[in-house]
Amino acid sequence: MSESPAAQDNQAVSSTQWTPEALVEEFKRQGHFDLIRKQILHEFQQSAHHAAFVEQADTAMMDALQKRPDHYVFRDARLRHSDLLRELDQNPLLPDLVEKLATRNATSEAAGDSHGEALLGPRGRIAHQVREQLSQMLQASESRTARSTDTPERDQATE
Repeated sequence: MSESPAAQDNQAVSSTQWTPEALVEEFKRQGHFDLIRKQILHEFQQSAHHAAFVEQADTAMMDALQKRPDHYVFRDARLRHSDLLRELDQNPLLPDLVEKLATRNATSEAAGDSHGEALLGPRGRIAHQVREQLSQMLQASESRTARSTDTPERDQATE
């Protein structure tokens, strides 16, 4: 008797040697990646870093427009958008923001605020959450593997 596709998929996952690529694919397949992406965006939007970043980005874009006003005035809207995004990419705003989000906020920590923890980085809240989810995935995989190897023995014993 052939197994259902879902059973074959579960068996393939549980008997897979976990390569980094396989872990990433399974992490994405289970929806963890999207949840973390949404959590990072939500926490960033609720942080003090958000307002500062928006203000700095606005200033950087206005500076770019003022440097070459004639260029942007007569530029096709799609090309203008592309040019402005390129300007933003060349600005150190994004790398600076990521660095800030990867370090602990000493002021919040001193005040006893748990949100003083770093959001990003190897010891950040997101990294901790990823490690927990990966650990749960691996434990579930091991238990499925153990059950699938126990099943034939039980079937033979009942025959």
